[in-house]
Amino acid sequence: MERESEESKVPEAREVFQHGPMSNGLTPPAVQQEAWAAAEEGEEKTRFALPVLFFILTVFTTLLAGSYQEGGDPLHRPGDLVKGMPFSFTLMAILFVHEMGHYVTSKYYGVKTTLPYFIPGPWAPFGIGTFGAFIRMRSPILRKNALLDIGAAGPIAGFVVSIVAVAVGLYSSKIVEIEEGNALLRLGDPLMFNFLAYFLGKVPPAGYDVALNSVAF
Repeated sequence: MERESEESKVPEAREVFQHGPMSNGLTPPAVQQEAWAAAEEGEEKTRFALPVLFFILTVFTTLLAGSYQEGGDPLHRPGDLVKGMPFSFTLMAILFVHEMGHYVTSKYYGVKTTLPYFIPGPWAPFGIGTFGAFIRMRSPILRKNALLDIGAAGPIAGFVVSIVAVAVGLYSSKIVEIEEGNALLRLGDPLMFNFLAYFLGKVPPAGYDVALNSVAF
């Protein structure tokens, strides 16, 4: 009886070998593999298309935000979108480099991730045109040092670009006289901001202030 039972398993084992462990027993393995490859290809296209779409939308909303900050009215005068280019380019560069810091470091450690997803947002006077950006991990992080490096790479990369942006913005900003009666509440500037202002010769004398342009702002 025991030998007969073992022999009865042989056809079943042959069937598994013939169709493959993931087969449904009806579709040939080659056809199934082609279907899986097509599904993965479609998924890859979606993973690429959505980030690109959201990136374009966020560029547009930050252009609107920058244009309104410069006194433009791009929804009624489309040509005013040009006024928002310095603000949009600076902000998008900071966000892009920040997320690419995460992305590149993830690739270095063999962690699968999506492309950065940029989130469009409301423009002035309600917002700056974006809520930021993020990437999604598609595989686990198995090493603690990898988790630390991936997490730190984004802020460090974004900080470097921010320093460059503030320096360029300060250098191109004007020092203007503060009119009497128009003094505003000042909350103080970051130490790095003051250091760059001193280094670039943009420390205003008494009664004057730096009118920040859209790049520094």
